[in-house]
Amino acid sequence: MKIQRLESWKVSDNKYQCPFCKKCFSSSGICTHIWRMHDEDGRKHKTGHHFSQDGQVWNKGLTRDTDDRIKKICNSLKIYYQTHDSVQTGKPLSEETRKKISAAAKRGLENGTWHTGNSWLGVTEYDSKFAGKVFLMGKWEIEYAKYLDEHNIKWSLNQKRFKYNSDHLPTKTGYYKPDFYLVDSDEYVEIKGYESKVDQDKWSQFPHRLRVLRGKDLLTLGLDIKL
Repeated sequence: MKIQRLESWKVSDNKYQCPFCKKCFSSSGICTHIWRMHDEDGRKHKTGHHFSQDGQVWNKGLTRDTDDRIKKICNSLKIYYQTHDSVQTGKPLSEETRKKISAAAKRGLENGTWHTGNSWLGVTEYDSKFAGKVFLMGKWEIEYAKYLDEHNIKWSLNQKRFKYNSDHLPTKTGYYKPDFYLVDSDEYVEIKGYESKVDQDKWSQFPHRLRVLRGKDLLTLGLDIKL
């Protein structure tokens, strides 16, 4: 199994908190951190070919301006992300790490703070009659998109980000991107499982109509999901 980001780790628009050590990382760094620091295979990999004999990474201190290899990698990544929808695949999990995450999920379910709709499903492609071909995170978002299509509710996948302030963020400022936009009612929709203090801050400062749908709300709509 490979590590995939979970929405329950999110503390702001592009910040995710490690479920083990509680340190925060970007959306592109959280899975690598868990693999390298909390997975047995990842810790062993520190002594592999990416590191020199003294334990330092080969590219430490190098930039695209000082090293042609770094420049080539940067250019390749730039082209890739301009032409592809990025999906975080992560690294293989050890059995020990899987058990730790499973235990954390069980505690979260008991406390009502774990979003099962996103657990290990990753990103799924969905073809909507209104929004076209989109990529959705987890079963909850997929089922809600189907609900909108079946009830002829015009929608699109939201692409706008909104700035907000929060004392619970290290930077004190974050950017919030709701999941859906409903065209006719001119409102945004957030599909939410885990709710943090940062979420409360960004919702209270959101400048437009916002509807936050939790698991029980989706069940009330008749969606085929599990809590």
